[in-house]
Amino acid sequence: MMSFGRITKGLFSLLALALLLTPATLSRAQESPDAKPEKKEADAFTSTVKMRFEGLMFVDATVNGKGPYNFLFDSGASMTILGEKLAEELAITLYDSPMPAQGVSTQEMKMAIAENVKVGEFSRDDLLVGVMNLDHISGELGKHMHGIVGQNMIKYMKKIHVDFSKSEMSLTRYKKGEGPQMDLQETMLKMMLKRGGKLPGMPGQDEKKEPRKDPKKDPKKEDDGKEEGFSVKPFSGEPAWLGDDKKTESRRKLEAMQFKYDHFKAMGGLVDVALWFMEAEVNGKKHTMFFDTGASTLCVLDKAAADALRLTPSYSYPVKGVGEAEASESVLETIKISNLTIHEPSCSIMDLGGVLAQLKQLGNDCAGIIGIPVATRYKSMTVDGESKLVKLEPYSDGETNEVDPAEQEEQQRKAAIRTWQGKAAKVEFKGESIKLDDWEALGLKDGGMKVTSVSGGAEKAGLKEGDIITAIVGEGEPDEKGVKGDAKVRGFGQFVVWACLQDPGSEFTLKVKRGKEVLSVKITLVAYGWQGTAPEKYRSK
Repeated sequence: MMSFGRITKGLFSLLALALLLTPATLSRAQESPDAKPEKKEADAFTSTVKMRFEGLMFVDATVNGKGPYNFLFDSGASMTILGEKLAEELAITLYDSPMPAQGVSTQEMKMAIAENVKVGEFSRDDLLVGVMNLDHISGELGKHMHGIVGQNMIKYMKKIHVDFSKSEMSLTRYKKGEGPQMDLQETMLKMMLKRGGKLPGMPGQDEKKEPRKDPKKDPKKEDDGKEEGFSVKPFSGEPAWLGDDKKTESRRKLEAMQFKYDHFKAMGGLVDVALWFMEAEVNGKKHTMFFDTGASTLCVLDKAAADALRLTPSYSYPVKGVGEAEASESVLETIKISNLTIHEPSCSIMDLGGVLAQLKQLGNDCAGIIGIPVATRYKSMTVDGESKLVKLEPYSDGETNEVDPAEQEEQQRKAAIRTWQGKAAKVEFKGESIKLDDWEALGLKDGGMKVTSVSGGAEKAGLKEGDIITAIVGEGEPDEKGVKGDAKVRGFGQFVVWACLQDPGSEFTLKVKRGKEVLSVKITLVAYGWQGTAPEKYRSK
């Protein structure tokens, strides 16, 4: 049976999806002055920074000269985001936003202007940013995510080169006189904010803070002042996004691949949605998708697009990112991008109506998202901002791909098929991750999941609402002697695919913290109980 420790990013499916169409998209062009050119550096310059790949790409960034802070590098975010705590610590003035952030669901957002945001030697001054609470992600990551590098930084990068084998990212900026001009929408909105924060139809500035002389502790550090990399290594020694600590070779030799992307312009160019829109064939039908480095699954289809393709949903699981939502899994016949064809891949189905509605109103019929796993099949990815071309270079014979997504995708696929066939199991409880800031007060070294509801056999076994599950005994990766350790638990999503890969009636022991007590509770998995008509190809025979 598949161990809990080998269940990977499909369980978390953290889709940042910070699709933030800036409020200025609703404004009239004649209400604004001519846009001024972006200030350019004198010469082109390439800098290389460390990139931490934990299922998604994280880099260090400085804000207003302070840092470094842990930022997600997200091509699916149209705006750069600061976490609320970071904005507070830096005493950044906040303004009301005329719309919430749209991601996996909606989430309240403020707006601000950062004096400077910098990654490596690439920086932007006077940058419009969104500000929102990112704490709900910290418990599963085991570290604070302080912000998101979005497209109002990314689109001003001349070239982005990511070497997955070296965990490095190289950023090239434009020479003087090159590159895109300052975004008209951003210019308009910043001007409105600087005039007192009065946006069309909004009450104006909401919070204005004076810079502190004695700021609080550095938000990138924990209470003990220490946070080197991820504060814990979930499961069996590897980041939660990777799961298996063994090096996984690609299943088949890949050829170099490239595909074009473009931004979406509407209203005569007044609206510029700077996402990476590209073409993908899903089950033989061409669809407009956008390539999102902030999506940890290969393919996410809007429910409407999935219904049009007559996809059958299988198991469901919670999704966290900008907001929280529910997704279900299915299996495609094929997905094709340029010369890459993937047969029978798993596919997430979500109601992306909130994310895509604005695009559809502007005439863009986007069906969903292509996530970072399309790139991690390869050794490196180069994004050329001038030609709008993404190039992916494969590993050579004998080289090992340590972040190949093939294994986790196969787990998700098997879980979906087992669910359709009535072979999958489930747990009789639900829960939510414990926020990182609460770990110390609760006496948690490696985090945990708070039980929010419990029923049936799990309740009879002694599990109670409010209990904190910290591990599953014997379901981690084996040590050098082949002895399995305990698998650390941080969120309910971890249980879903794992249980679907187990048989109903299987017994497992949970480590539970109840107040100051540490208990062992033995649970029995029950049948998932999926209802519906399975795809003919996958029906039990």
